[in-house]
Parts: sequence; structure tokens; C-alpha cells
Amino acid sequence: MKNNLLLGIDAGTTKIKTTIYDENGNIVSKNEEKNQLIDYGDGRVEQDMDLLWDKVARCINNLLKNNNIDASNIKAIGLSGQGEGCWLVDELGNPSGNAILWSDSRAQIVSENIANDKKLLSLYRKSTGSFPFAGAQIIILKWLAANRPKLLKKSKHLFFAKDWLRFKLTGEAAIEYTDASTSIIDLSEKKIASKLFKELQIDDHLRLLPQLKKSDQIAGYINKKSAVETGLSEGTPVIAGLMDIVATALGTGAVSKNDCCTILGTTCCNEIVTNKFDPKEKSVSGYEIHALNKNYLNVMATMSGTPNLDWFLDKFMEDIVEKSRKENFDLFNFLEEKMKNIEPGSGGIIYHPYISPSGERAPFSDKNACSQFFGLSTKATRFHLLRAVYEGVAYSIRDCLDNSPQVKKIYLTGGGAKSKFWAQIISDVSGKVVYRVEDPDPASRGTALLAGLAVGVYSDINSVIEKVNNINEKLVPNLEKHKLYSKLYKIYLKSRKLNKDLWEARAKLMEKGDIS
Repeated sequence: MKNNLLLGIDAGTTKIKTTIYDENGNIVSKNEEKNQLIDYGDGRVEQDMDLLWDKVARCINNLLKNNNIDASNIKAIGLSGQGEGCWLVDELGNPSGNAILWSDSRAQIVSENIANDKKLLSLYRKSTGSFPFAGAQIIILKWLAANRPKLLKKSKHLFFAKDWLRFKLTGEAAIEYTDASTSIIDLSEKKIASKLFKELQIDDHLRLLPQLKKSDQIAGYINKKSAVETGLSEGTPVIAGLMDIVATALGTGAVSKNDCCTILGTTCCNEIVTNKFDPKEKSVSGYEIHALNKNYLNVMATMSGTPNLDWFLDKFMEDIVEKSRKENFDLFNFLEEKMKNIEPGSGGIIYHPYISPSGERAPFSDKNACSQFFGLSTKATRFHLLRAVYEGVAYSIRDCLDNSPQVKKIYLTGGGAKSKFWAQIISDVSGKVVYRVEDPDPASRGTALLAGLAVGVYSDINSVIEKVNNINEKLVPNLEKHKLYSKLYKIYLKSRKLNKDLWEARAKLMEKGDIS
């Protein structure tokens, strides 16, 4: 067994993943568990913090035992986790209550009040680079101050998800820049946004914020208690870590200016590496600090990526889906072979991928936005519509990148990256080189390699990137197809803008109960 091993822990919203890498970035072993959420069905979404820790500890323990890993060979540990939300701990180091997650909407009224106050909204944008939303930590904190003051009074620390896990591993309380950059840091100064806290009248709760550390900084060491619970070696260094989407960008290799990491999963998150913090007043993009605290990520995350495909398969391809199960053939290979017989442009059918009931948030914000097929005729088959769905998501990615023409390459990851066919469409539509990254968990890889950098396994960031050897394939755009897609994209763009008034009219009918 190799000696220089690195452990990456990724605590996502739905899954916990633990992966051990060798110093060349190769996976040695991995394990995962399903995460458990508490969804009350009324907009409140929480997580039992102790249960999360129990699952992570068990996941690590099983990873080591089942693969005969000598824990003493693990030189450093990195963590990443779901962003935003509110994770409170009391004086004894125990959860003050359940964590409130990023997907929780109880604080919606707070975000709306800020959005409707021009002066306050301007300060929020200039400080955080993002728009206020209900799941942001500072927004939840404001709501708790008004509605649960006793909870805050008994709390000592305010964490993000991975900070809670690091606290359980090491006993040391800290937060770090990438997670904090979502709503509690003034990005122009890279300091806690004390002015924003004061304007929101929650500056007395700044006491809850522990020490702010850089992502690659050693934030503590495995303590005796967590060593017993996890099987890890006492004294193993643990770095501050990364927010999951930032860890993913690092894990795919998107670290240089104008690189783009696109995570095509439940959402479609597009992250562009930039060296400037430049929040534009009318832009719907947000900013996060990148892994090494030098650059930023300009982020545009649509509401829905692969759910557009899931919906179509469920509603229109049920017979083929069932047949693939019974006959045990690859569903997507079968479907994509069918779509290859259809010319680019899907017979003139254009799909807008706004399938979420919550509308769209990027590259434009409209709670009334909804999906549609444009250009149907009796010549259309369901395979024409399916190809239009693939193309529609690609148009949406191009729409997000339209204001960043300097982007030349896209590192594509997430579930959608498993499809070479889809990745090629994205390349042809966008006109950009696409690197298809099929790594099952680039977030764990990114934070593990960063841990290696912190303890001297690697000499510099370039050495880390050399180890990111998970780029499966380079796809170059077909220029003729790109020309055609560019013409269709103009129709896509114009029709979605013209639909704004129609979406609003439809929403009013829905609100009145005229249709349901």
C-alpha cells in the first residue's frame, strides 16, 4: 500500500462521499452513504447535525475497514460540503438544534424585504456579489434574530456544513473563505461584511462567527475522540476545506482565468474563473472566492439541469425505460443512437429548459418562467423532442456564458457529463472546447489534493493540477453545426424574452385558480 494517501470528504445535500487518493490523484478506495433530510413540506428543510456526523464517521470507518487501509498512511484530510444554511453549536459543542439548509425558504420574507430596499440591496450586492435568497446564511441569521432569539442566545458558534464536521473531527472551531464568501464576507476586502451585518441590525451576532481561515490552511488535527469513532489516526492534519462547488472546480482543473466549470446535475451550475470581483447591478450571477483565495468564481446556476431529461423520460419514454430494465440494455446508449439519426436542430424544435416549479434564476430571474417546446408539427417524433431537450439545456449553458466571451473551454462534470453525445452538443452549441470529466466526485478530489498541498505532498498548485488526471475526453466544436446552432440560438433567445409577459399572464390565471 502506498504511503502518501489523502482523504477527501464531501458532505453534499443528498449524499456523503469519502474517497482516498494516492499522491498521483488516483482513487484508492471510496465509500458513500445517503444523507437524510427533514423536509416538513411547508418550505422548512432541516438536517439532524448529530445524525450527519454519525453517518460521516461510519462512512469513514467502513472505508478504512473494508479496504484494509492503514489510517497512518493518510497524510492529510480535506472536507467539502453543501453551501449556505445555518449550523449552530452551543457552549458545550453540541448542536443548538437542527441545521437549517440552503434549500429552506422560511426566511423568504427577509430576502424579499432586502430586494425591495434599493439602498440595502445595493450594499448586499456590493458586499457579497450575490442576490439575497432565503437559504443564505446571513438571511437565515436575520430571520432567527427576529423569530428565534433564544436559539441564538444559547449558541456559541455558527458554522457551515463542512465546518461542523471539521469541528467534530478536531474540536477546533473555524469557518473558511469559500463558504463564507456566499453571504457573510465583503468580497472586495475579503473580510467579514460587518457593515452589512450592521445595516441588517444583526451585528450583535457577529460573536457567533469563529476564526476565518484560508481553504488550504491546516485548521486542526484528528483528536482522540474522533479517532475512535472514525478509525482515523489521531494527529492527522485536517485543512479548512472548501464549499462543494468550489471544490468541484478545483477537482476538474478549472483554476486559470477564464476557465469554466459546468456542473450538469440537478441544477446546471456554471462557474467562471476570474481575477476580478465586479458585481453588475442587473446581473443575476453571484461570486465565490476560489480555492486559493486569489481568484473568484463568477457563478450562474440554473434551476434545472438533468431534471429536464428525467421529466421527459418519465412522461414520454416510459415504455423504453421499462424495456431497458427488463432486457438489461443501456438506456442512454439506445436513446442517443436514435437521436444521432436526427439532424442538429431537432427539425426546428426548440426547448426552453425551465422545468422547475420555482421558475428560473439564471441567466435571468423570473419565478413565472416555465418550459415549452417551440416549433412542433406532425413530422415530430418523440426522439426529435428528446434531442431538443438535450439542445435546450445546451442553449441555456450558452445563455449563461453569453456575457463571458473570453471563456474558451468548459470543464463539464456532473451526471450529464457521462454522456459524450450531450457533451458534444454543448460544445457545438457554445462553440467552446469541452473537457468531459466523468469523475464520480471531483469535489472530494479537489479538497483532498488541496490537503496534499497543505502538508507538502505537492510543491505548488500546478503540481496539484497535474494530478487532476480525471479529464476523460477533449471535445472540439464542429464549426458547421455551431453556425446552425447559432442561428437557432437567436430564436431560442428571442422567444424566451417574448415569453416573459405570457408567463406572467399564465401565473395570474394559476393564482386565481382559473387553471390548476
